[in-house]
Amino acid sequence: MAAFDKYKYLLKNTALATLGGLGSKILVYLLVRFYTSVLSTQEYGLASNITETATLLLPIISLGIADAVFRFTMDN
Repeated sequence: MAAFDKYKYLLKNTALATLGGLGSKILVYLLVRFYTSVLSTQEYGLASNITETATLLLPIISLGIADAVFRFTMDN
């Protein structure tokens, strides 16, 4: 019975993490239409470079603290 509870717990945590990641990606996808209608090609390229640089550097600068806090709060 304990093994079933562990798998249920794992499935619940996986579903929550998936929904969180999927929600942000859907929001980005929907906002691209807005960005491209308002910004010029050069401005959109600059905004894309800034966003990608921030996405790359954020886990390095924060040392993954947000992921660690999320993981350990799910244990309680």
